[in-house]
Amino acid sequence: MFYNYTLQSFRNKNIYIGYTSDSRKRLKEHNQK
Repeated sequence: MFYNYTLQSFRNKNIYIGYTSDSRKRLKEHNQK
């Protein structure tokens, strides 16, 4: 199963839109940048 997501960075307010099959992993990857 794939999930669509929209994430907003707290640092620079950029918005990221995409899809993933592992939402927890993707959020962790996003927060590590």
